[in-house]
Amino acid sequence: MEKEFSQFTVLELVDTFSSISRYGGVMPVRLLVQIEGMIEELVRAGILRSVHVRTPEGYLIEGVQLTDLGRRLLVTR
Repeated sequence: MEKEFSQFTVLELVDTFSSISRYGGVMPVRLLVQIEGMIEELVRAGILRSVHVRTPEGYLIEGVQLTDLGRRLLVTR
């Protein structure tokens, strides 16, 4: 059975990665592949931003970060 994700669940997941220095505070998009449509919607709404970072090992990671609006939404929840 596939788990349903709410937009706030996605924001909380992305926020969790903000403190992981190995990923530059970015949650890799490949981890969110099952909810890609929701991610695109949150980026269009200005709640998440799409970014690319290079890891210390030299890998380029495509990911998302919370915007200021996304952080405010989490705090006010």
